[in-house]
Amino acid sequence: MKNFLYIAFLGLILLGNVTVQAQNNNPLEGQDSLVLENERINDVIDSDKPFIKPPYQEIKQGAQDKPTYQSQEFYVETEFEPVPPRFKEVDPDEKNRYKNNLLRLGIGRYTTPLAQLYINNGTDKDIDYGLNFTHLSAHNDEVRLRNFREDYGTIYAKAFQGGNEFYGKLYLYNTQYFNYAGDDTTLVEGDEQARSDSLIMGFTRFAIEAGVASAYDPDNEYYYDVPLDLRIYGDRRSNNEFNIGFKPKVGARFGEEASLGLDSELRYVAGGIGDSNQNRFFVVLNPAFQFKNDKFKAKVGINYSYFNNSIDSSGFSNLGPDIEASYAINPASLTAFVGVTSGMQAPTYESMIVENRFIARDVRISPTIDRYQVYLGVKGNINQTIDFSAKGYYRKVSNQLIYRSQDSIFFQALYDSSVNVTGAHLEVNYDLDENFAAGAALNIDVYGTSNQDSLTPVFFHATPVRLDVFGQYTFAEKLTTEGKLQVFGPTPMSVDETGATINRPLFLNIALEADYRPVDNVSVFVRVNNLLGSNFQRWFNYPERRFDIMGGVTIAF
Repeated sequence: MKNFLYIAFLGLILLGNVTVQAQNNNPLEGQDSLVLENERINDVIDSDKPFIKPPYQEIKQGAQDKPTYQSQEFYVETEFEPVPPRFKEVDPDEKNRYKNNLLRLGIGRYTTPLAQLYINNGTDKDIDYGLNFTHLSAHNDEVRLRNFREDYGTIYAKAFQGGNEFYGKLYLYNTQYFNYAGDDTTLVEGDEQARSDSLIMGFTRFAIEAGVASAYDPDNEYYYDVPLDLRIYGDRRSNNEFNIGFKPKVGARFGEEASLGLDSELRYVAGGIGDSNQNRFFVVLNPAFQFKNDKFKAKVGINYSYFNNSIDSSGFSNLGPDIEASYAINPASLTAFVGVTSGMQAPTYESMIVENRFIARDVRISPTIDRYQVYLGVKGNINQTIDFSAKGYYRKVSNQLIYRSQDSIFFQALYDSSVNVTGAHLEVNYDLDENFAAGAALNIDVYGTSNQDSLTPVFFHATPVRLDVFGQYTFAEKLTTEGKLQVFGPTPMSVDETGATINRPLFLNIALEADYRPVDNVSVFVRVNNLLGSNFQRWFNYPERRFDIMGGVTIAF
């Protein structure tokens, strides 16, 4: 199967143009739940695209899943709605015209080589197509067997015709790595080669998606988006999944202020997980009425979700509110908002192993249910240069997925029947001009569990306090620099033989990056991560890399 996927993928490369996104080597990507509210900080932190521009390069977001093997920064979800930009005509600069394509090659202390290729059809507004491809591998690590290899790419296309947007995506990801926490234990019997053979892991993910959506036009009475996706997963443990989903979104507008819509999802997943076949069915129905004018915006709806696993005697269901409202106290600078929402997240083995590469072969797959989340806050800006947001919230969650170390190598997926989260998010971002930006975000979360099961006395691996600070500056359109400081508070990781909680102590991560363009189409870059050499673990017994550095060259054409 794996050979067939490679052949199919290479064939598509020959037929299409190509695109590649960069992946930063920053700690803890996509793992704990941090919500940042501002798109400006997202532009810097999001690892789907390089935050430092290559020479004369505008990199489009593209349609690529985010691999998370390397320890990286947290996923960022944005809600902030900045003031719409003002457009003006600009005469093209014939001398410094942007290039659509790039080739990036890098080498580093651990993660090397890096090879990225980005080729896009151009700036034609009616059609956009291309391909992303990246190769990463690691060696010479101070922790034996922490080496890995990953190759991933996306072929995508988007076209506008007759008021419709047609889109498609084909994605392939393949990796090989080791469960390196067991390297220094006697849990695996036999000689060194036997241990290495037993600890090696690898998996392949394949996805294809296609759909049609109405092009945005506020004058159209109806709108729709009808995507269909197919995903296939397989690994060295003989686990496999066949995943097909249909997520139609339809609605009608009533003038310029009101609309009625339905978001929905129908998904079927069949797979052999460990020693059982776990066939799952997932349904979401989310009808809602929305109203907005110059000062007031509201959404009133309900969310119904249902999940069934063939190995369970009964399914899971949830019916709850989906209500959000905001009022512009000062339309130009200050908005207050409040909401009560609910929902359900249905994991797959694929999504679980992407989050935690070291889970056990045989796990039970169940949904996590947000019974309700209540939140309120304010957001706004000062003189169009400083954006800010402050938000407080309370969540009630049932069947919360928690990863607990089964032994020193693998993690078991456990589900706590009742978890509550009380938290606050504060963020400020300063954007002076296109050459300078800075910001900070603070998240504080207090977790409580039902404690009915000694296996989940606390919410393992969830960071209660986190601070992010970043700054970026471009000198004379030649040198772009960026620095990031991340502070992670003490975090529960596991329990010892007496039942006492083992905590990861507070640690800091400092990351720096610079990109210098000596000539128009060539730049050189350097990235430094974990500058202080902090000794930390994202997952219990799996130490992350200390001081790490990479450099290379980018060629635009």
